[in-house]
Amino acid sequence: MRLGASLARLQRYVPTRYLARARRTYYAALPESRRRRAMAHWFRTQARRCRELDSTLYADLLARAAGDLQSGGPCWATLAGYQLDRDSPVDLPALRFMAAVHRLALEGRAPALAAEFAAPETSLGTDRAWRALLDAVTSERDAVRARLHDPVQTNEVGRCRTLLGGFLQIAHATGRPLRLLELGASAGLNLRWDHYRYETSRATWGPASSPVRFRYDFVDGHPSFAIDARVVERRGCDLAPIDASAKEGQLNLLAHVWADQPERLRLLRAAFGVAQQVPVRVDRAPAEPWIAAALRIPAPGVTTVIFHSAFSLYVGRRAWTRLRGAIEEAGRRATPAAPLAWLRLEHAGADYGLRLVTWPGATDRTLATADAHGGHIRWLASA
Repeated sequence: MRLGASLARLQRYVPTRYLARARRTYYAALPESRRRRAMAHWFRTQARRCRELDSTLYADLLARAAGDLQSGGPCWATLAGYQLDRDSPVDLPALRFMAAVHRLALEGRAPALAAEFAAPETSLGTDRAWRALLDAVTSERDAVRARLHDPVQTNEVGRCRTLLGGFLQIAHATGRPLRLLELGASAGLNLRWDHYRYETSRATWGPASSPVRFRYDFVDGHPSFAIDARVVERRGCDLAPIDASAKEGQLNLLAHVWADQPERLRLLRAAFGVAQQVPVRVDRAPAEPWIAAALRIPAPGVTTVIFHSAFSLYVGRRAWTRLRGAIEEAGRRATPAAPLAWLRLEHAGADYGLRLVTWPGATDRTLATADAHGGHIRWLASA
């Protein structure tokens, strides 16, 4: 696609710190027909990703919306004035659009669409969901537009299924309580990972009374669950933190979960209950200065664990270089009495990789691979 090639050239030749603004300026300068093609391209790309992650309904709706965008239909009438984010390396307009539409259904403002979302298995192979979406976008155009610049924040608790093995490895290796520092923490739901229940055919871990209950199996391998882990501090940072105890925050998070994946919605709602009982602190701050301040002085007697998941996508290369430098500098100050671990579940090729670096020693290894929602886990490390 010619537009894709042009954007790729921007990425090669524009300094990283200016890339988001250059892309925004380039898109705004395109004639309307090319902006429609560009938006349709982004929607089709997201449709493929949804299909890969078993969201058949969203894949179908996004593919249909792409055709509507290209022909200048109701979806384009809603998105015609859309401006790309001037600060973020990625924009993801298709996810923002579907979150805005899903929110209409959650709020009761699109009852026909809500009915289709409530029973997605009956929508497959029919046109009803698409007609309901078009009706909602047409009748509630201003409401959809008003939500298009909400940050994309899912706070996917399913990623804890993959992260758990890393936390347990750290606890076992250091024998110390854990001090958690999460980057891009959103509502901080993954900071409560030790209050969730994990059940596989081989082992269980976590409180049996937890409302957040994962029943799953590993595709390959299995981490040891015969390890105790105690968390003594939970802190995070985010550019736009969400309050999971407030109705507005809960609606925001629920809207960003794909409506035809009821298990993800169930787990998220259950995590809201845990959040009421387990306090965490999420500061409104950029990651690099926040983590540099948190790591300035080593914390003896605990293992400090920096972690994040599906976070690096939203960080520019320049900011990522500074962030990595701050963490590695703190690693050089780590001691056996004050160890440091960096655990991250981030995009790596076709999958996501769970990677762990520990200090002292700067030991670096990949523990597992998984999909973007923390499922289909292949455990690579020894049990």
